[in-house]
Amino acid sequence: MPKAVTEVPFSLEDLDRTIAAFDTVEQLFRSLSPDTWRQDLDSIYTQTQIHYRSRAYHLASRHNKVDLNRLFDDVKRYSCTPRNYSVNLREELRATNAVFFPRCLLVKRCGGNCGCGTENWNNGCTCQASKTTLKLHEVLKYVPEVTLYERPKRLKVRWVIDEIFLTHHEKCECACPSQPPR
Repeated sequence: MPKAVTEVPFSLEDLDRTIAAFDTVEQLFRSLSPDTWRQDLDSIYTQTQIHYRSRAYHLASRHNKVDLNRLFDDVKRYSCTPRNYSVNLREELRATNAVFFPRCLLVKRCGGNCGCGTENWNNGCTCQASKTTLKLHEVLKYVPEVTLYERPKRLKVRWVIDEIFLTHHEKCECACPSQPPR
């Protein structure tokens, strides 16, 4: 857990970097104001000086207000994750001499950005696979065959059920230039 912040940050950028080190609102409040963090946490929804209140405030009960921790967890969970991508089999397998049915399949590939608010999130980090697996897919494959032994050289139609392996990404992580490779 990050150490307690005893001084007020000098700028909004400093405060933003400080906030990035915490995972929950409670941790943030405990660090920024160790003596009054519980009262600060309780007063989020009971502030009387606020003239505008969000729709969530009016529609929800006191215990069912917007969950800021859940919103932040969602950002971390879904920012750099395996997602369904449609890949063209001819391009994926680099097969110039075959045609497949179906032409495209869904595979899991890493996608998304590296979550806003995580450390160094804006320093050129990229979402990359940290664990991959090969999965078997059965497809219909057409490969033209030239028969050399018959007088007129014609193409013979040859459809077969073929087994192909495609790479699926199971886990993803942000790779940042400021971090050493693992």
